Amino acid sequence: MTTDEVLAREGIRETIANYTIAGDNRDAALFDQQWTKDAVLEFLGFPPLPGFVCRGLAEIRARSAAWRPLPIVDPGLRSATFIRHNLTTCRIELITKARARAKTYFMVITDIGLDHAGNYTDELVREGERWLFRHREIALVWRSPHGCFPPVRA
Repeated sequence: MTTDEVLAREGIRETIANYTIAGDNRDAALFDQQWTKDAVLEFLGFPPLPGFVCRGLAEIRARSAAWRPLPIVDPGLRSATFIRHNLTTCRIELITKARARAKTYFMVITDIGLDHAGNYTDELVREGERWLFRHREIALVWRSPHGCFPPVRA
């Protein structure tokens, strides 16, 4: 592995970590800095949660602008005083010097303990010295029936 490849991988890991920390801390400014102008943020849904697609930085910013500080207080949700996404396995594939793909597994801890888990599938591009998301797909693979997000209904 070359020095340039190591630097690219670390830059990609920094972008992935910034997304996670920004989301957990409701830091919209940091969150919004991780995307290209034409980026796509896609959540595949997990019943009863519907999926969504944000196309372009303006739609992504509109979503993060709606964030509210913790604790989450919503009649349809259990209260969450903290959210921590824990990233586990991350495989980065450098396609060119300016394009990469990554797949990262995550587990989310809230007041109840393990709340939900899934994976991110990413396309990233290099703009200047930074790596940014061009496309992020979020797939949940498991959710606790006692989680802090909309409860699973029988």
